[in-house]
Amino acid sequence: MSYEQRDELVREICALRHIPSPEAVLQRGILEIDGFDVAIDYFEEDEAAVYATFHYGIVTAGRRAR
Repeated sequence: MSYEQRDELVREICALRHIPSPEAVLQRGILEIDGFDVAIDYFEEDEAAVYATFHYGIVTAGRRAR
């Protein structure tokens, strides 16, 4: 995957989720989907992968998993 492919993926997700202004999402680097922040990224060091990081907020005590 390249930066261009990552950007196109973000634009497609924005279209599917009816998120206006995908360029603003690309500039910010974070999508908000159903109240969760999702970062989709690409690193030149690992060209065969795409990274998705989900931020779920604060997890209550006893509800953590590794």
